[in-house]
Amino acid sequence: MTQYGQQQSQSVMMYDKKRINALMRLVLARLRAHKIGVVDIVAALAHNGYPMSRAQFDDCMTTRPERDTTLSVPAFQAFVRVIFRYDASILSAEELLDFVNVMRVPVSLVGYFRSFVSRHAWNSALTTYGLSMQHWDEAVIGRERVVEQLARYLRHQSSCIITGETGIGKTAVAVEVMRRLSLERGVPTYVFDARTITSLTEFHDALCETLQLLSIENQVSALRVKQYLQNHYAYIVIDNVRDTDQLSVQHLVRYLSVELPQLICVCTTSASVHDIDYAPFLVFQLPELPWDSDDSAAAILVQRTVVEFGAPPVSNTLVRAIRGQTKGNPLHIRLATLNLLQSVAPQPTFELHNFGAEALSLLGHHARAVLEVLLCLDIDIPIHLLKAMSTQLIDQTAYELTVTLRVLQSGGFVVHLHGMTDVVTVQHTVRGALSETVSAVRRADIMERLARALSESHDPHDTLTPSQREYLDLQIDLPTILALTQLLINEGETTRAAGVITRWSISIVRHGHIAKAIAVVESCLWQLPEEHMSFCVLQRILGELFGINGQFPRAHVHFKAALQNAMLRADDISIAQTRVSQVGSTYNFIQRSGDQQYQKSLHHLEKAEQQFSHPTSAEWHGRVLMYRADVLNFGGEQTDALRTINESLSVFERAHVPEWYFDALRVRGAIYLTIGDYIGARQDLLRALAHYEESNQIIHRLQCHARLAMLCFVLGDVPGALMHLERGIQFIHVTGGYKYMPMMFDIFGGILRAYGDVSNADALRARTNVLRDEWHLFRSAGVDQLIDLYFLHQIPPVAHRFDLDVFAGSHTVHDLSAVVMQCVRVLREGTHKQKTRV
Repeated sequence: MTQYGQQQSQSVMMYDKKRINALMRLVLARLRAHKIGVVDIVAALAHNGYPMSRAQFDDCMTTRPERDTTLSVPAFQAFVRVIFRYDASILSAEELLDFVNVMRVPVSLVGYFRSFVSRHAWNSALTTYGLSMQHWDEAVIGRERVVEQLARYLRHQSSCIITGETGIGKTAVAVEVMRRLSLERGVPTYVFDARTITSLTEFHDALCETLQLLSIENQVSALRVKQYLQNHYAYIVIDNVRDTDQLSVQHLVRYLSVELPQLICVCTTSASVHDIDYAPFLVFQLPELPWDSDDSAAAILVQRTVVEFGAPPVSNTLVRAIRGQTKGNPLHIRLATLNLLQSVAPQPTFELHNFGAEALSLLGHHARAVLEVLLCLDIDIPIHLLKAMSTQLIDQTAYELTVTLRVLQSGGFVVHLHGMTDVVTVQHTVRGALSETVSAVRRADIMERLARALSESHDPHDTLTPSQREYLDLQIDLPTILALTQLLINEGETTRAAGVITRWSISIVRHGHIAKAIAVVESCLWQLPEEHMSFCVLQRILGELFGINGQFPRAHVHFKAALQNAMLRADDISIAQTRVSQVGSTYNFIQRSGDQQYQKSLHHLEKAEQQFSHPTSAEWHGRVLMYRADVLNFGGEQTDALRTINESLSVFERAHVPEWYFDALRVRGAIYLTIGDYIGARQDLLRALAHYEESNQIIHRLQCHARLAMLCFVLGDVPGALMHLERGIQFIHVTGGYKYMPMMFDIFGGILRAYGDVSNADALRARTNVLRDEWHLFRSAGVDQLIDLYFLHQIPPVAHRFDLDVFAGSHTVHDLSAVVMQCVRVLREGTHKQKTRV
């Protein structure tokens, strides 16, 4: 624990940090109306006994989603007091509870925060938020000793296996145990479903996806997992492991104990204890809930299910009737209770083996519709995304959907899981029994509604509907949207999937979901007829994605195909849009001012400017001017570039397009940096970076960090340059935007030269030149001048010097970036402790 109350664990993959950042951006946006910023909050916290710097506060609350740093609970309580002192209605009760949850406040301290809102609002929020807490509470009904026993074992040992029949509560107990350990140690907990895992290769791939490890070309997933676990700890629940021909439960746990000892896991399986002859983990068979009295754990679960369903309490006679049919299986108890509430018979019967289409008749129309949607989607859906689409997808409001989900959960049809965000999924047994009950006509209707919900707005100036603005968090939800788009493609709805991709393409690029988007767009292109009007658009989008990913040959192939397709159609608009996108993705191919590529780029942009001169095309007109300014700056014509970028800013401002306005502001900051106006560069880059951090646009954040690193070093602020360089490279690793990595290498080479490490600086410069030659990426005239300035700085020798040929073993851009990242962190530890204020 540091002086300012910060908690930092050994893990950098925290499951709730992104939600903390989102809620903090919401608070800052509302405080901005009162002329209050982060500096005021930091000063108020210091006055309350929690001194910290602006950078330390940002590290905990507003940035670094990849780093597990949060305020301590007392510091967070002081923070809440401060913001409510500034604005008594700064957060609603639901938002406050959400904040309390993601900050990992112990349950015993949650009551402290109810004084900040009205009693009615607090009680209503608890009722609504009960959907998020019921899963944890259910796990400890009659399981208190079991949970404590397993938690005590895992505190001192490695992992364990929980066995038991389907529905006995293995997943709930496993997640509750891991949750307790996560709260104690600050290590994130991950949950993934192992039903489809049939081999170790599939297991490693699923583990990489769960831990959010970036896919690196020619590197097997097993190696990525091992490298990650060398420096990080993680708790993971491997749910529903099954014996297959290639992988048994016993084989998997032995492999985990030998090869991945740093991974603390709980495996759940339906295999019996006798099937696991030997295992290095504790094998625990979960018992049934006791029915020894009318106030036993199973009877309490019956009454709780009745209350959750909204019915009056039932008599002990009916409770005993359920007891005779279900024994102590929690899933069977919930299903039988729901059957009892829906039945008019005095002694209702329930048989699990007959559970199928009849179960749907137990539900009302709305609940049945939601369950059918969840069965068709077949993935874990974030609840807030489901609320955003509820009107179009299910004909229910968000509030009605919340009530319906509570009914489904009370009946045992769905379960609610916590992770990076709250998700809902159909219970395994229910999915197996009911997946075939949804008719083909109903499934087609759901797919049509899904496509309409995902592509409802066609107005580029209004990309989100009001309900989506209220609920969506694009950084979290875009991967799910891509998964739903892939589902549409698999269902044969390729045309509708193309419309969804077209609508969300800009958001996907801005938020850095490059690799997943490439796979989905390629899948759609393979099945979409070439004569379809969206075919050309998808080729252009794929070219942009490959360009950002650094795969320039493939980008050129798709841009060329898109142009040919548009020319065959004589579609001037598509031709102009493709030309503009191509220039924006590949202007780094210009070798010098006046070469053929330079003249061709300016010519294409000039023709596109004529095409988009109409006021209805203001967004594309502004983009043309912005890319033209970028090309002019790259070629060394800064005067014309500055004039052009100011025109672009005016166009975006008149058209009320804030996202592109801040992109143009970032470009102007780069131009100011080139011509030596460092004050103007700092102002524009910081304004753009603040907007990108508020909206979590990772791709543009890394570009701002690169320019700010360059600016800091030119001004002699080496600690600041290293800080921005580290964050920029981290974002590249997260997004796969390797197009920007050579710029980072150039900056770090200058820093090495400034520290007197000339040999390694020259070696890195030579490796970067080879990489640029392979990719045909050239430095702009202005960047060359700035790099020359780097070499003029000579800083006194530091305590740490790198070994000779530290970059010698790096053969790919991925290897080289990993080495540079390690060197940056070493230098940051050896430089000044204070953070830069640039």
